[in-house]
Amino acid sequence: MKTASLILGIIGGITGLLGSLFGIVFGGVVSAFSADERLDQIFILSVLALILGVVGIIGGAIAKNKPKAGGSLMLIAGIDGLMAISAGYIVAAPLLIVGGIMALLEARKQPDKEKTKGWIWLVIGLIIFALIIAVGAKKENKTENNPTDAQTEQTEENKTPTVKVGEDLRIGDVRWKVLTAENKGSTLKSNNLLVDNKTTVGRFVMVVFEVENLGNEAKTLSVLKLYDKTGKTFVPITNTAFFVPEGEKTLVFETINPNVPKQYVAIYEVPNEMGGSKVENLMLKVGDLAMFTEKEGYIELGL
Repeated sequence: MKTASLILGIIGGITGLLGSLFGIVFGGVVSAFSADERLDQIFILSVLALILGVVGIIGGAIAKNKPKAGGSLMLIAGIDGLMAISAGYIVAAPLLIVGGIMALLEARKQPDKEKTKGWIWLVIGLIIFALIIAVGAKKENKTENNPTDAQTEQTEENKTPTVKVGEDLRIGDVRWKVLTAENKGSTLKSNNLLVDNKTTVGRFVMVVFEVENLGNEAKTLSVLKLYDKTGKTFVPITNTAFFVPEGEKTLVFETINPNVPKQYVAIYEVPNEMGGSKVENLMLKVGDLAMFTEKEGYIELGL
């Protein structure tokens, strides 16, 4: 039984590592091309699951000599890993949980060989469990600093930086400036003979902006979101390059080196109205381009 718990723990831990790595890649890399903030949550939980995978391997490795400690570690890794990224631990969790139970059953046969108190492992497991719940709840309960009518006073109280077109806005070590923002109507003219003009029942909004990294290390630029007065979110169209003036650079996943100002163009498809209310007071949300940050600001487009 000792050998079986050791094998189950190590295999389960390795399997958990692989599932966690997939979550990290999906949540970290893919989020660079998407405005869906749930991907950031997946990334954080996957990192926690990765750590739990290592915990599971350690539990399996010591299960032979210290079955109580090893079994407890495997149970913590299996249960909390399943809570963190359920699909990523669908194979690892059963292996770790079964291995942990087997190790604890073996420990009952030799209760005097280990001095570790069972409540210590219970506390550790509960702490990790609470951390996972907190990360998940943060996404559900978080209210973004969206520029909605109901939040106008809150934005002022929280002192969220807000500027207009043509004005510089510094967020952390990043300087932003929207150079121009204009409605392009319902049709975008293609600059490529092989690509048709793009139309919409709403309107297209073209934003030309400048960004400069004022820090000491390179930063990564990805999707910038547009908000209206009700907090609705809009992301750039995916094939912007076919509809921008010649020589203009489109907003893509790109590395921004220090002190080299860059200029980009983003085009957003926006409805004329939603629920009988006109879509207006559009604002571009910008930040300090750090992976985990709450630093952000808005640039009013005057549209």
